[in-house]
Amino acid sequence: MLRLAELLCLAGLHITFVVSEFSHARLLNNSNVVSRFAGYPGFRFQTIPDGLPDDHPRSGEAFGDVVPAIKNVAAPLFKKMMAEKDFFSSPTRRPCIIADGVCMSFAIDFAEDNGIDIIFFPTVSACSFWATFCIPELIEAKAAPLQRIGREKIYGILDCQR
Repeated sequence: MLRLAELLCLAGLHITFVVSEFSHARLLNNSNVVSRFAGYPGFRFQTIPDGLPDDHPRSGEAFGDVVPAIKNVAAPLFKKMMAEKDFFSSPTRRPCIIADGVCMSFAIDFAEDNGIDIIFFPTVSACSFWATFCIPELIEAKAAPLQRIGREKIYGILDCQR
């Protein structure tokens, strides 16, 4: 999403990148995002809480907590933030929301209610997309679901070539 934002900034568009406070802190601590976007005067970050405590891992088995928290906490805050900001005050700029297709489905409601264009931009990796794309084939070949007893880890599967 940041690469897309950078390309849009290069085209002269004004970008407000809405991200959770947790993700923003990770970006600040683990990347050069501040210096990278310092040269784009039309770019700004806007953070909102995701509804989870700071010590929540937001990954692995605990990822199931993320979607309900975003729906219950971040979605209303997003709508409030969008209503309060001056995103719609310029007669020469047409607002558009580009939303992560994974957790930002609430953006559709806001866009439809306010007559704003919206684009879903799925941010899954190519590997994840390909795995999802191949699941019907794996089920048909009876290679999935894997028949295992218990919760032991699977380190590899032989004969995965096409």
